[in-house]
Amino acid sequence: VRPSALAGSPRSGHPDWVLLSKTGRISDDRHETTAGCRTAEGQAVEVSFCLADPPAVSHFSVHCPGLEGDDYSDTPPLLICAEGAFVLFSVTLNVPEWGSVHHFVYSARGPSGNRPSLHLLPEPDPEVPAFQSQQFGILPCGGGHFAVAFLDRNWIDHRDCWDYRAYVFSTTRAWSRTKPSMPRLSESDKELLDRHYSCKQITVGESSLGWVDLLCGIVLLCNLFDKRPVIKYIPLPASRVPLADEDGVTDIAAEHLCDVSSCGDLIKFVQIDFDEPDYGSSGIAWKATT
Repeated sequence: VRPSALAGSPRSGHPDWVLLSKTGRISDDRHETTAGCRTAEGQAVEVSFCLADPPAVSHFSVHCPGLEGDDYSDTPPLLICAEGAFVLFSVTLNVPEWGSVHHFVYSARGPSGNRPSLHLLPEPDPEVPAFQSQQFGILPCGGGHFAVAFLDRNWIDHRDCWDYRAYVFSTTRAWSRTKPSMPRLSESDKELLDRHYSCKQITVGESSLGWVDLLCGIVLLCNLFDKRPVIKYIPLPASRVPLADEDGVTDIAAEHLCDVSSCGDLIKFVQIDFDEPDYGSSGIAWKATT
């Protein structure tokens, strides 16, 4: 996350970037980072950020004026994804319904360079079950604008393949749906795609989003604003150190050993190789491979 946009200048006193905790707190904190809006039912929601210079971890907190105690779920506010000055997170409340989940996009700077703003991310109408999986990606669009996207996929038996629909929420404040095209995959790539489950999202260029599975590969949605976007599947390098045994069981989370990042149109895979596997958790005798 790049909070320096809060004042529109690196001299704002905020770090250029922060490490943001994935779990938020319920707290009535109010300061210059605070922004608020309302749920679809009219409940006020406010979010604030406590920023710290890396490697210290920054935190965010949520406050809903008028709610107390059991009105909040035991599930804490959760960070879903972040890019640039935008943070997409969820809040679970027990009002008006028990365990109702609400999604919001926080902008560190509004379209006119004003103070931070908070936007409700409504559910598509009609409802789409894939929305609840929270496999979202967020794409900065310049001028303080953003787009949120997710993929809905369903297995088509008679075609022996996945059928995708791309949903995009942008400055129109409404969801649009398109049917992306997808090149034919090799059998090995098809097997990887069948068990793909995203653990993070990346932006690639100005109009593409990627959903990353560190055990399999990347589902890349290209040109998401086109009437006919394209889905590409990018398997991770075959030369990487295996993280799972023959039965697909992993002894350590992939996030501890590898990662995928992007810069502009470049996608980079990074893996840490340990000379002594038993020292994997202590950081002794290792090298990074990209």
